Amino acid sequence: MKKRKKRLKGKADDPVETAFLLRYQQKWTVGAIAGHLAVNRKTIFRWLRLYADKSSRYWVGTRFKKTRPRIYGAETRDLVKQLKD
Repeated sequence: MKKRKKRLKGKADDPVETAFLLRYQQKWTVGAIAGHLAVNRKTIFRWLRLYADKSSRYWVGTRFKKTRPRIYGAETRDLVKQLKD
């Protein structure tokens, strides 16, 4: 019986994103990913570190776009702080 390959969730166009998806969704080893993408193991480690860094270009502007507006102004917050103290 043949084993079916699971589809990757997300885009797989970018090799950095592909490496991340293979590593953490498919549980591939770094050596297997390096062989599959025909790059060095050090490159895979560098890509994984780049993708995991939340300030990298892969995450800038993609998370937490919706911000909840403040209900009260700064003056009201200061008054509440004074009352609490």
